[in-house]
Amino acid sequence: MARTSSTHGPRRDDQMKHEEHALLHGSPDEGRTEPRRGEAPGPGDEASPGVRADVDEPQGGAPAQRDVEARAALAASFRPSVFPARRDRLIEEAEAGFADEGLIAALRQLPDALYDTVGEVWAALERSASEEKRS
Repeated sequence: MARTSSTHGPRRDDQMKHEEHALLHGSPDEGRTEPRRGEAPGPGDEASPGVRADVDEPQGGAPAQRDVEARAALAASFRPSVFPARRDRLIEEAEAGFADEGLIAALRQLPDALYDTVGEVWAALERSASEEKRS
């Protein structure tokens, strides 16, 4: 009996040949055949009971999806090495990184203070927004 590999046994060679065949010649995606993994309902279809609730509705104390996305956009506007920084430096950095004009305008409303992290900037932005709503 001739072996096809000197590093594996005959069983492993057969298994590898089988795996290679599936990769090269295609095999059905078995994950899609299960009903729970089918396509999501379209705009006119009824949602099934297993479909998630609207992701913008915070559940269990989690932040709303729009807040998560806004905080991610804020974090992407700054290099980590910019911190700690004062408000004017943060504005310069955001402008250099082509940040959204709305974000730059919000940064201009911040008090001139030293911010150690993106989290501190986010908290200050939230305080600033809540103060504007009260006014």
